[in-house]
Order: sequence, then structure tokens, then C-alpha cells
Amino acid sequence: MKSRRIHSKPLQILLLSFIAMLTSFACTMGIASRDILALQPTLTQDSQIKTATPAFTHLSTTPTLERTSSPTPAETPTPTAVGGGWGEIVYHSGDIGEEELYRQFLDGSDPIAITENDATDFNPRWSPDGTQLVFVSDRDGDRDIYWMELDGDAVNLTRNIFNDDAPAWSPDGETLVFSSDRDGNREIYTMDLDGTSVRRITNHLAYDVYPSFSPDGSQIAFASNRTSDAEIYTVDTQGQSIQQLTDGYGEAKYPTWHPNGDQIIFASDTTGNYELYRITLSTAVIENLTNNLAHDASPMVSPDGRLILFVSNRLGNYDIYYLELADLSVTRVTFNDVFDGDPDWR
Repeated sequence: MKSRRIHSKPLQILLLSFIAMLTSFACTMGIASRDILALQPTLTQDSQIKTATPAFTHLSTTPTLERTSSPTPAETPTPTAVGGGWGEIVYHSGDIGEEELYRQFLDGSDPIAITENDATDFNPRWSPDGTQLVFVSDRDGDRDIYWMELDGDAVNLTRNIFNDDAPAWSPDGETLVFSSDRDGNREIYTMDLDGTSVRRITNHLAYDVYPSFSPDGSQIAFASNRTSDAEIYTVDTQGQSIQQLTDGYGEAKYPTWHPNGDQIIFASDTTGNYELYRITLSTAVIENLTNNLAHDASPMVSPDGRLILFVSNRLGNYDIYYLELADLSVTRVTFNDVFDGDPDWR
């Protein structure tokens, strides 16, 4: 009987292969373990439970883009006009009987003619928004009040055979106050901007002239000679509550309100020539603002209340000046060899 013989060489080969496979598996497991250990958190004694922080950084597949806004250009500041508002004035200029309306800035540059005709145009007043004018003209034979826009034609608002003059605007720009002799002597009236709804405000045998609306539109200042000399009065828009403000100030004329509503500027010849004065209504105190040998008249307060336009012949000819209320200094505005008068701001 043949005995079976086990060949050792194949067995050895198989054994060697098995050993090599184990070695390779062990090596592979060892590298993987080091990598995994490297990702584990290192716990200190203080760290009871902490979230593991991986040693690698996740890269976002879509980068975050920050929007860069275009810089906003800095606005160039608009300089504040001298006196506030538009910094432009209107006045009449010319030889007597040939006056026309002009407008210009306070530095005296570039006067621009507004009217040009054979009549006399005077007493211009800007509307509160500075886009319209009312003025007086005798182009139809007598003194009438006209309205116009700067780029339009003048419209006669008071077509009659009487004299209507000294117009002034209400603060809302809807009403005009003026003086007229249509009822026999000078009285104060109001009317709508189209010339309708004429209403008589004063009713006295004396002359009532130079009306001016208060800043809140509730009162009208005017001059009247009802006590012999002209004095300054106020009346409400219903023709009631007439109050005399000055007494013994010679001929007090041309009242105009300060924007603060508590002061009225006027001119008076109580010293022999016309000077400018200011009355404070709450205290009844009257202050002298100009003092020279010439005539200073027709004051108009600037929109910001700091300056007063007026007419003066202090250098011989009647020109436009302005007075600074802070220090009472005076600056000349027009330099013409004819009469300049009735200035107003816009």
C-alpha cells in the first residue's frame, strides 16, 4: 500500500503568501490609524465635552463675492445767498417819469431790465416764492397795479379811473393788499391775485397808505395821518382792532415787517430828515437805525431778517443800500446816475 506523501513546498508557498498578506494588511491599517488619530481632538482636563475641530479646512466651491458700491459723489454745497432767499433784488430806476423795473444781485453786477415802455413802472414787489411780480404803472393813464411772471406779459389787475398803488403780498401769495383813492380818499384794500374780491379794510377821512402784511398774514401795518402827522398803525385783515404804534415821530412812513413778527421797520423825519427806525411790538421800544444828514427811506427786510434794503441820497444821488442789523454797517448796492427806488428782496 502506497503511503500518501505530503509535499511541503506548496505548503510553504501558501504559508509564505498568507504571512505576506497579513503583513500588508497590518501596514495598511497602521497608516489609516495614524491619519484617523491625527483628526481626533486633544482633550485637556478642562474639556469635559468639546466638539472636535478638524485639522483640515473645507473649501467652498462657490467663493463669496463682496459687492463694492460706487462711491456717491459729494454734493457741492450751495452757498447761502446774502440776506437769504434768492439773494436778488428788484427796484425801479430812471429819470422821473421814465422809470423801469430792474433786477440784480447784491454785488451790483448785471442789472437786468424787466420792463421797457414809455410809461412809468415803479413800486415792484416779489411774490413770496420769488417767481412773480406786482408793480404800479401809469401805462393806461392812471396808476394801476399789474401782475406778471418774469417771462410773461404784465396784466392789469385794477382797471379803473382811480389811483391804486403800494401793493404788497400776503405770506401765502394768494392775496394783495394795496392803497387806493377809489372811494374818495386813500384807504387800504385787499384783493385776490386775479383782481377780484376787492375788500375795503380801512374807512377813515384821513389818508391810509403803504400797507404791509405781517408774516403770519393776520395783520396789516400801514401809515396814516389821522392824527395830523403820519404815524404807523396796525389793523387785522377784517378791518378791526386798529392800533397806533408811533406818536410824535414826525412823518412816519413805509412800514415793513421783520420776519420775526414782533418788529416793524419804518422811516421817519422826526429829526428833520428821514431815518430808519425799528419798533418792537412786545415792548413798544423804538430804536434809531440810521443817523446821517441824508434821507434814508423805503426799507425792506431781507428774508433771513439780517439786512434791510433802503433808498438813500447820502452820496448825492438816490441809490439802493443795505443795512446790517448786527452792526448797523451800510453797503451800497446800485451806482447809477438816475433815481433808484422801491427795492425789494426775493
